[in-house]
Amino acid sequence: MPYIFECALISELYMTPSEAVRHASQILKGQTQLGRLIGVTTPTVSQWCSGIRPVPPLRALQIEAVTNGAVCREALCPGFPWKELIERLLPSVVGNVPESEPDHSSVDPAVCLSSAERQ
Repeated sequence: MPYIFECALISELYMTPSEAVRHASQILKGQTQLGRLIGVTTPTVSQWCSGIRPVPPLRALQIEAVTNGAVCREALCPGFPWKELIERLLPSVVGNVPESEPDHSSVDPAVCLSSAERQ
């Protein structure tokens, strides 16, 4: 059954997980390139494309990243509780963010340069 998802570049598109992997492969110019970028073999990508194997959640995150959000994790792995995971993690992430920006006025800009740039 197709899954409706929303993301930065594609919204409310009906797509099965295997169609989403095929779309990612097209964006990245092939299954071999997709596999190389996320550290899996071409046969693994092929099995995802054909629906033989499901896309694991970690790989769904990686595919979303390498396609710059054009293929969303929700489309690749629709059974995973993405919303619940984010809701559980968000308070701990938000709790670690300072309320105001730190004062960087005393930082020497040369510290941020590589040794080649400093010369």
